[in-house]
Amino acid sequence: MAVSPHGVIETMTTYSFAQDKGGPGKTTTALLFAADVALDGYRTVVIDTDINQQAAAFINKASISSLSVIPDIREETVVQAIQKAEAENDIVIVDLPGGSSMLAIKALCLSHLVIIPSQPNLPDVKAAMKTVAQVNDAEAMMRSPIARVLVWTRFKPGLRADPRVTCARRLKATRTAPLS
Repeated sequence: MAVSPHGVIETMTTYSFAQDKGGPGKTTTALLFAADVALDGYRTVVIDTDINQQAAAFINKASISSLSVIPDIREETVVQAIQKAEAENDIVIVDLPGGSSMLAIKALCLSHLVIIPSQPNLPDVKAAMKTVAQVNDAEAMMRSPIARVLVWTRFKPGLRADPRVTCARRLKATRTAPLS
């Protein structure tokens, strides 16, 4: 347990930023969130599992005292890295690479919340749905629920979502609506 800078007793939280494809804004969203909570005084660490190491490059240049990075984490070390980070920090953020992998499944299983960034276009939304399926698989393996949320990225004011995305959303809503 941790005591927040505001005197509230809280438990440590691990967030994973995941998406099946590259380019929807995973790293950018993870870094914005990490910087925000670190500036609020929470000891925050970003675990950079992406081969490009963009999160590590940003954090190494940033001067936020309560923000750190664990770079170059791979499938063989991700579980230990997350567990060690949880013991030493208030907030752990895992920046996952695009695609489906055992590394991603391991991180998802250890997450309290999975954040799925997506641009409002059909390829990103399809990839986000694959990520939701991965989270569902991780839940089944853990036999425990894993919270998840979709976050729209690069959404310009006044921009309307791709009509195919809107249509797919409406179609799904009609299929899952309760029968009365």
